[in-house]
Amino acid sequence: MNLPQPILLRVEESRRIHPSFQRVVFRGDGLSRVPENCAGLHIKLFFPAPGQDSLTLPVRRETGIEWPPSDKRPVSRTFSIRACDRQQEKLTVDFVLHPEPGIASDWAANANPGDLLGLAGPGEVTLYDPEAPVQYLIGDLSALPALEAVAEEMPASTDIRVFIELPEGVESRPEWFRGDNIRVSYLVQQYDPESELLPLLRAEGIDPEATGVSLAGEHRTVVALRAWLRSLGLPKPRLYAVPYWRFGDDEEAYHADRHEVMDN
Repeated sequence: MNLPQPILLRVEESRRIHPSFQRVVFRGDGLSRVPENCAGLHIKLFFPAPGQDSLTLPVRRETGIEWPPSDKRPVSRTFSIRACDRQQEKLTVDFVLHPEPGIASDWAANANPGDLLGLAGPGEVTLYDPEAPVQYLIGDLSALPALEAVAEEMPASTDIRVFIELPEGVESRPEWFRGDNIRVSYLVQQYDPESELLPLLRAEGIDPEATGVSLAGEHRTVVALRAWLRSLGLPKPRLYAVPYWRFGDDEEAYHADRHEVMDN
């Protein structure tokens, strides 16, 4: 498969849309390659490493990815597409702003028009089945942009049921999920799905033949819910379940384990 090369993106707009989110709109030649139904698709963003005053992107060769020398190698992070205007070649990403220091969060909080980032992707795994009559969107703050995008992209006839875990003290916003076909439940994040989230989902009486699930967020919750949903017999094409992070780990520490979970 002839995968496209990483490209440079330039910040067009950056604004705080919530105490926990910075919305950054990028422009870049090549964004027309993003598919039309792109809600929540994974992308890799490349940030300058600490001490670097310029950005050098990797190059895709037939033999694999060729990275710049270590002193010029960028830092990569995985994000989800919030929105994309393919004709205008604009891409929107909502960055979670963490209280602790982090390369991506700190960059987004201070992003200004004209700043550069690199992009690879998007990936090809879609987050939902548009033919599912009922769609569950389950996640936390890290998954919120992707799940919002899915809710906006799904047919208006879909019965959408949303369960979002938020850190204590983080307030929800009515504009996150709007529509007569959407029912939303917000919970305080416990990092223990058995305490509240899983019992609530069990009480839903999910019909595996008529239901799709988009599930993302913290490792322990995603793994536990995925196992339960599989036990119900939910068809694989209707179950998207990917952990984005693990409580107590940064992205480097969790990278290998995350891919093992995804492979399984």
